[in-house]
Amino acid sequence: MRKIFPALFLLALAAGCVQQQNFGAFGSTHEHADFKMYVNGQALDFSQAKYQEPLGPNGTDTNCTNESTLAHLHGGDGDVVHKHATGVTWGYFFSTIGINLTDNCIVLDNGTAFCNSENGKWRYFVNGRETGAVRDTEIKNLDRVLITYGANDAQISGQLASVTSKAAAESTNGACGSGNSSTNVTGAFDKDAIAQEYFRLEGIAQQRNLTAKDLGMLGNLTSENGKLSDAYNEALWMQEHNYTHHMEHALGAVYYIATEGSWACPADPLSHVGIFLEANESKMAADSIAEGRDALAQWEPKAVAMKAQNPDTYPGLGNMLSVMKKEISDFMAGDYEGAKQGAKYLEQNGYC
Repeated sequence: MRKIFPALFLLALAAGCVQQQNFGAFGSTHEHADFKMYVNGQALDFSQAKYQEPLGPNGTDTNCTNESTLAHLHGGDGDVVHKHATGVTWGYFFSTIGINLTDNCIVLDNGTAFCNSENGKWRYFVNGRETGAVRDTEIKNLDRVLITYGANDAQISGQLASVTSKAAAESTNGACGSGNSSTNVTGAFDKDAIAQEYFRLEGIAQQRNLTAKDLGMLGNLTSENGKLSDAYNEALWMQEHNYTHHMEHALGAVYYIATEGSWACPADPLSHVGIFLEANESKMAADSIAEGRDALAQWEPKAVAMKAQNPDTYPGLGNMLSVMKKEISDFMAGDYEGAKQGAKYLEQNGYC
């Protein structure tokens, strides 16, 4: 349903979206993320001057002179948001350019509201994975976010592909006045180079199956870090054994470990257990069980809380959680057939 909201209501929405009590000071970070917003199949053009923040005196953003907003667009680029304080959310950013997000509606800067109804609904994707909302989600370095209204699955596939990967080229300066703020994971690695290579591989994977040669550069980039190297070697094993879908999971793990320090998606490692058991790779199966158990402890409370806020989020969550826990229990008890069944279910029905 479309309608124009009264001016006072819009002001109230704007006030609610710019709460900053959990944000860091201006200059506490300097990060970038790519995004797209579509309404009924049309991409909004954020390169327009009205959405752009003026650059600093030296014509760049690297000296952190733009204190008017903690996150903004500039340089005529409508695809990359620049974040200058820790904790800053997508809801805050959009409020600074006159767009306000609520649980069920997004109000554009011209006052037009698009609300969830039989005519269409909002859907949100972070790094290709659908989530219930992004209003209170912190903007993370190198994230790729799609916000779309009224799109069917076929349209969403194309819209996801349209989200650029330009943020990596911007995120080379770290926090204002300091060096690059890479995530601390034991062992040397170049976070931005790994992210760029991941998105390059993602683009290739949309056209054809990845080869071991394609993965070679990522292997070089992750070789000096134990956690990243393990995730990469798992992806390479998947490629060599023609498990394309599972390989993409493992590549996602490389990306998230490099950029966020961990990969809290229990469905992925737990779905790998079955193929490792079939190949008599008991050590790899045990490692995946351990990874899945640790990720489940982080992910379950967040998923349950999100579903409580929006019942349409995470369909079949209760059953999936039960399958995950039973698979872990079966494996630990030596019931590998039971663990295989759980892994197969998650391969077909799991999500994060």
